[in-house]
Amino acid sequence: MVRGPRIDLPNYVYHVYARGQRGQPLFFSYHDMDVFEDIVYRALQKFDFDILTYSLMKTHYHFGMFRKMIGLSRIFHWINTMYAMYLNKTYRLIGHVFQNRFNSRIVLNERYYYIFAEYIHKNAHKAGYVKEGQIYKYSSEGFYLNNEPNRLVTMPIANNYPDLKIDKSIFESPFYIGLDEDFNNKNLINIKNMFFKKDNKNKLFKEVLKIILDHYNINYNYFVSKSKNKKLVSIRRNIINCLYYKYGFSTIKIGKEIGMSYQNVAKIVNKLVEKSEGRP
Repeated sequence: MVRGPRIDLPNYVYHVYARGQRGQPLFFSYHDMDVFEDIVYRALQKFDFDILTYSLMKTHYHFGMFRKMIGLSRIFHWINTMYAMYLNKTYRLIGHVFQNRFNSRIVLNERYYYIFAEYIHKNAHKAGYVKEGQIYKYSSEGFYLNNEPNRLVTMPIANNYPDLKIDKSIFESPFYIGLDEDFNNKNLINIKNMFFKKDNKNKLFKEVLKIILDHYNINYNYFVSKSKNKKLVSIRRNIINCLYYKYGFSTIKIGKEIGMSYQNVAKIVNKLVEKSEGRP
């Protein structure tokens, strides 16, 4: 399955999480969690980012982190690679440790951040890792509830997060995928519907395409022209993938609307599938 374009902008908070391959454990023991925390601590020294909250579960992990100038992919590719090397060597395993690449969701407002931070801390309790009233060690819960020192929490929520501002232009970006699996927040789940009414498919396509073209600052006639300009060819490819994978328009519909055969549209979207299979 092809993944949507990742939002990876500096000076925003992100919810980052990753799961074990095929639902298998990421951590077989508490020692594995200790090793993973050591790797994350090394990453904090190596890269420029901050951690606000986190929780390590048996099959996955969650981080609330503040991204500065270094991209998410560089940071978490290094973390995941280092841990995968440790796990495979320790347990004599072969193959992938993580299920696909890590996932990331941009956090656009303070209220939402506190919702998902609470979710992160309640994860271990819902899973029965600790008894009622206890604090889960492999998380930032103790830092916030009991003022316990935690070397991984470098940017406490209460002191820093309220200063962050919402950038509403992110919502209008054609590459904003939405937080459709995050905590039933209707404003975020239905963000696409806030901009695009679904009562008329033909009208919807034109509205979507217009916003995407405006994003690239090009007009429709230039977009559908036969020009072989390299920049336009690249933009055209990105837009077709966006129309197909994000908004779900068929290759036939896309081809009809932009004057291209559906076979050529299919070649473009299939090429993205082939390319994505090699990603970390």
